[in-house]
Amino acid sequence: MISEQDVRVAIARARENFDANAIPIDADLGDAGLDSLDQASVLLDLHESTGIEFPEDTSELNSIRAIVAFAQAAKA
Repeated sequence: MISEQDVRVAIARARENFDANAIPIDADLGDAGLDSLDQASVLLDLHESTGIEFPEDTSELNSIRAIVAFAQAAKA
């Protein structure tokens, strides 16, 4: 299962010198400073560490909470 902290760690790996802990859980990741490539890197990192398949259209996975909720539903 993916936790909020797992997502934050993946964000930190995707963006060096970026404080992933400063992003509010419901903040839009794009508004927080992650571009689409960064966001794709986060999901790829999480996929590689958990095996969860994320959809090609990730427009709904735009916050830490949304990613965690998707992952929990996928594992259910």
